[in-house]
Amino acid sequence: MATKGIDAEEVTRIKLARTVVVRRERMGVSQRELAVLCGIDRSFLNGVERGHRSPTLQALVKIADGLGTTVSMLTKGILKPEAGEVWDQDEWDRTVLDEAEREESEMGGTEEVEA
Repeated sequence: MATKGIDAEEVTRIKLARTVVVRRERMGVSQRELAVLCGIDRSFLNGVERGHRSPTLQALVKIADGLGTTVSMLTKGILKPEAGEVWDQDEWDRTVLDEAEREESEMGGTEEVEA
């Protein structure tokens, strides 16, 4: 789904929002569970995930920690959209998933907890 007519700042917020959502869903946790893991308010996290809120650096660090990643991985590729770039959410989501999988493989994959 391509969306035209949105400015660069909005594209940046949306890219960050989708990155957080995709990574959270990959973890298999609810928005409420992630908010608890991050130590932030769920309604604030909801605003970030909807692209309506821009987190402070401190909040972004908490979100990255809760997702088990780094701020640099959350923000990779979200700044400086190319001139004439058209936002494509499906393409972005695939990129985020690919990056998360690559990050996990570099860290030795996910570990299973024995019962």
